[in-house]
Amino acid sequence: MRPTKTKQTGAIIAEHPTYLSEPTRRFLRGLLVFVLAFGSLIALSARGQSNYTGAYHFTTLAGAAIGADGTGKLALFDKPNSTATDSAGNIYVADFNNHTVRKITPTGVVTTLAGFAGDGEVGDRDGTGMDARLYFPTGIALDSVGNIYVTEQQGYTIRKITPAGVVSTLAGAFLVRGSADGVGNGASFYYPCGIAVDSAGNVYVSEILNQTIRKITPAGVVSTIAGATGVNGSTDGPGAVARFSNPADLAIDNTGNLYVADNLNSTIRKIVLGSSMRDITVSTFAGTPGVIGSNNGTGAAASFNGPYGLSVDGAGNIYVADTFNHTIRKITSTRVVTTLAGTAGVYGAADGTGSAARFNTPTDITVNSAGTLLYVADYGNNEIRKITSTRVVSTLAGSVNNPPGGAGYVDGTGRAARFSEPNGIAVAGTTVYVSDANNTIRKITSAGVVTTLAGTPGVAGGADGTGAAAQFDHPSGIAADSKGNVYVADLNNCTIRKIVAATGVVTTLAGTARAQGYVDGTGPAARLPLAA
Repeated sequence: MRPTKTKQTGAIIAEHPTYLSEPTRRFLRGLLVFVLAFGSLIALSARGQSNYTGAYHFTTLAGAAIGADGTGKLALFDKPNSTATDSAGNIYVADFNNHTVRKITPTGVVTTLAGFAGDGEVGDRDGTGMDARLYFPTGIALDSVGNIYVTEQQGYTIRKITPAGVVSTLAGAFLVRGSADGVGNGASFYYPCGIAVDSAGNVYVSEILNQTIRKITPAGVVSTIAGATGVNGSTDGPGAVARFSNPADLAIDNTGNLYVADNLNSTIRKIVLGSSMRDITVSTFAGTPGVIGSNNGTGAAASFNGPYGLSVDGAGNIYVADTFNHTIRKITSTRVVTTLAGTAGVYGAADGTGSAARFNTPTDITVNSAGTLLYVADYGNNEIRKITSTRVVSTLAGSVNNPPGGAGYVDGTGRAARFSEPNGIAVAGTTVYVSDANNTIRKITSAGVVTTLAGTPGVAGGADGTGAAAQFDHPSGIAADSKGNVYVADLNNCTIRKIVAATGVVTTLAGTARAQGYVDGTGPAARLPLAA
C-alpha cells in the first residue's frame, strides 16, 4: 500500500509490485557484483570450509542494509505502513516495502520479527522469523496474548505471527482475490487493509476494494458484517445496508465498538457490533461524506482529508492519522475533534510540539495501554514518530536523512557506518577488510569500528600513496595474508594493489594503471584484464 491519490478517485491504493525504484536498481546492481565475487570466494574457500562440520551463524558486523535493524535513527524502514503496541510498550511495525514485521522496544531498539528484507524473495511462505516470507504487509494488530495479525494488501491474505515469530496464514489464499466467505483459505479478500482484534480473539478486516468489513473467528471462519461487495457509498444503517468508500484502518474500543477510517468519504464511521448482521449498526461518527478539509469541531462540523490510521485509548478517545492533511487528530467520546500535532497541508519531518511538528503522509497510529504515548507510522518520512501527552513529537526510529537503504561513506561503529556496494571482503585474525565501490578500502575491528584504510570516497584514480593519498578505481576482490598485507584487485585500473595494513601504504604489485591486456611479466610489465 503506497498512499498516493489516483487521478480518477483520489483513493489510496497500492503501488504496482513490479515497479523498480532507484534504491531497488542500486540494490540489484550491488547484488550482481556480490554474486560474481561470491562465486570466486566459494572456489577459494571451499577447501578451508569443507573440514568444518559445525553450524554457521551470521550477524551484521557493520553497515546498514535495506531494512536495517538498529537503535533509533540507525534503523531503516521503507514505507512503514501501520503500527501496534503491546502491554510492555513494544511497538510493532508493518514495514510495507521491506516485506517485514519489525519490533521496536521502548528504548528504540529495532529488530525484525518476521520476514526478510532485501533478498528479493517475497511471498506467502509460513515459517519462523526470517524464514517466513510476507508480501506487502499493510495493517497490523495484536490480541490479548501477544499474537500479531497482519493484512497483506497485495497478497489478499491475513497472516498470524506468534510472539516467538512463527508465521501462519489465518485466512485467504495467496494472490487469489475475491469476496467469498468461508473457512481459512476457502475465503477470499480483495485488498485487505485495516485490522483489529476484540477481547474474544475475533479479527476484523477492512477491504479497500471490496468496500466491506469482514470478521474472522479464532477458528478461521470468515463472514461479511458490513457493506456490499464492490458497492461504494456513505449510507448509514444496518450492516447489509451500510456503504463505505475505501474503508482503511480499524480500531476497537473497550466496549466492543468498531471504528473505521472511511478514506474516500473523509469520515470516521462507528459500527455497533451485534450477534448477527441484522443487529449491526453503522453510523458516521465524525466528518461529512465527501467534504474534504481540516476543520476542528463536533461530529459533522469537523472535516478530514483522506484519514487512514486509527487508534482508541482506554477512555474512548480516538486518534486519527489524517493522511493528506499531514496531521494527527483527536476525537473524544463526545465526537469533539481537535488537531493534536502537525499543521494541515504542511508536510515535513520536524520534531516539535503540537502544530510546530511536521509529518509526511502519516498512515497509521497506535496508543499505548496507559493512553499517554502515541506512535505514528510516518510513511513519507520512513520514520516512526512518538507523541507524548503534552503533544511533544520526536522521532523514535528511522531517519528521513538517511539515504535509501542506508548507502553512504560514513565511518563509525556498527550500523552507524555506511558502505556503498561493498564488493569484496577478507579477514586477517579478527580484522575484516572490505573493498567498497566508493573507491576505498575499509577496515572493521572485532568491535565493529569501521575506518577507511586507503583511498578517498568518490575519487577514482591509480595513484600509489599512504591512506587517503592513494587512489583506486572500483576495487573488487580482496585478500589478506598472515603478515598484515592486504591485496586488492583494482578493477578499472587493471592492476593488483598491495596495502600494508599497519601503515596504509599502497603500492602497485602487478600491472600498470589503465593498461589492459594479457601479458605475463614482472610488476608493471605485466598486463591484466579488468581485475575482478
